[in-house]
Amino acid sequence: MGNVFSSQHQPQSIQVAPVSATGNPFVTQDLQEPFPILALPPELIDLVSTYLEDSDLLIFRRVCRALNAHSTNVFGKRFFWSLEAFLHPISLTTLFEICRHPTLAKYVHQVTVHGDQFQQQKHKDLQSSVEQSGMDRMLLTEVFKGLANLTVVAAGILPWNNEPDDGAGISCARRHLFDTEDLCGPPPDRGFSRVYGLVLQAIQDANLQDKVDLLFDFWGAATPDEAAGQTCIDLASSAWKQNFAKRVRGIALAYNADPDWVRELFSSATNLYAVNFCGNNFTLQLPSPSVGLHSKASIRSLELANVFLSHADWIVFLRLHAETLERLSLQYVGFNDGQWLESMEVIATMPHLWDVHLNWLYEEECYPAPCTVECCSLLEEQSLELSNHEDVELALSALQGQYYRTCLAEEATESQAGVVYPYMVCLFTARLALEGRLVWEDGILVLADDDDSSDDEQA
Repeated sequence: MGNVFSSQHQPQSIQVAPVSATGNPFVTQDLQEPFPILALPPELIDLVSTYLEDSDLLIFRRVCRALNAHSTNVFGKRFFWSLEAFLHPISLTTLFEICRHPTLAKYVHQVTVHGDQFQQQKHKDLQSSVEQSGMDRMLLTEVFKGLANLTVVAAGILPWNNEPDDGAGISCARRHLFDTEDLCGPPPDRGFSRVYGLVLQAIQDANLQDKVDLLFDFWGAATPDEAAGQTCIDLASSAWKQNFAKRVRGIALAYNADPDWVRELFSSATNLYAVNFCGNNFTLQLPSPSVGLHSKASIRSLELANVFLSHADWIVFLRLHAETLERLSLQYVGFNDGQWLESMEVIATMPHLWDVHLNWLYEEECYPAPCTVECCSLLEEQSLELSNHEDVELALSALQGQYYRTCLAEEATESQAGVVYPYMVCLFTARLALEGRLVWEDGILVLADDDDSSDDEQA
């Protein structure tokens, strides 16, 4: 018997009874066999594969060589756009093999190198061996040289975006290095991790210092005393000043950091797009208005948590970046002097701001008088999250003028400078505006009448 799958056996028409004979209006005269997907042009197979979930795409590619080849473009863009590696021989070797792959290497645009140390002794020994031999620097240099489309290099202790399911990419050799009792963690010296300087050296060895953008995730010291004099990167080096500083696009910092070093970092990195600081109630000193982040508008995403600011410097900083900010998160933030009222007025006028998260904005004094407990108890965790520009404008407008007030915090907060903050900004009126209980009337927000609240909302 011949091969039923050979090209000689073409799909045959199946004759069925007329509709009048069967009485079934859904049966046609000619019923064809299922259309073979390989009959589609390669471009259409590529398009079909873009609609598959990750797991389905992997199964799709295992069906046959033809489908594997026609879905390579989608597979490469989805899984190899961003790669993550550790300073460990298995991880670095896997990264090196990908960069030498004849097909997949061209899809890599970002590489993140983590400085985490492993718990098990065998992995500690392997990490130590590549450091002492210089193998880690050599492999990273060859990786950077071999990736023709590399545009971003990130270095840190924790993943830059902290969202493993949000485009984090492939973590090289992770399943070979991790088990339930061998999770990697920050090095004992925390911010002194060698990963930052090592990555910059490899970039320079590969002659890419003027071609790739940089992201840094710094893990600060556990205490302010330990942070004194801590330098994660040598900001005084000629390589930093001439090449690397202008290529930095994102900075994240957790815990304590030397204030002078942070200020110098801000002053030298003039092209930042994203800043994320999670402090330990320390004072974040912004640079002078003539340098660094104060010299031109560039920041699109700003996240501050557990820090205190100079009110005058903050207002200048906020106004400068008002035209570019798109995302703003302020949590457990206060001023050494001044109030939040002026900040609310500036934030409300930002033309491109669409994502705002406000939570526990500290005030040293009540203004004009503290809200009642009943008023503040309606807030959910004293937090306000906004996800579109219209809501941002409405909610922030309700935190100005006569509706701006403070409320008594559940527990007073003390900064490292010794200032006590018993109050916080009351976000209740912002929620009233979002619920339609505050409406515009003659250019100002007023409380809506209960009977006419729905009409006011429509107006």
